[in-house]
Amino acid sequence: MSVFLEETAGLNVTPTQAGLIHLIDNFPQIDQASAAFMLGVDRSTGAMVIRSLEKAGYVVRTVGTDRRRRCLELSEAGKVLATALRKPAAQAGTRLMEPLTKNEQAQLLRLLRKLTGAFNESARVSAITDPSDVEKLF
Repeated sequence: MSVFLEETAGLNVTPTQAGLIHLIDNFPQIDQASAAFMLGVDRSTGAMVIRSLEKAGYVVRTVGTDRRRRCLELSEAGKVLATALRKPAAQAGTRLMEPLTKNEQAQLLRLLRKLTGAFNESARVSAITDPSDVEKLF
């Protein structure tokens, strides 16, 4: 995490905030509950992070089609921040892998996928890549 903070210094975002910005950027109109679940935080923590980003002017909440859900969008400032985060986030990943050879990096990623796949059903946060899959869990 300190590598991420070093790389994103000056952008004034926490890793959780950056994760939420990335998530909304990739899944516009994701609802709050799904966003919190995909980030691996409880709903109240998710709401707190969303509130902080909304207060900073990066996130806009809208009422969903069923009027019970609150959907999330990036504001123009949020879109600028999402773009600004891409390079330093990628650089943090590169720095974390630098001590390993290319073969070791591939092996590590393969083993991590195997582990997460093996425990996906019992994990607090399943590996979900589509927010509509979250609704099936509730």
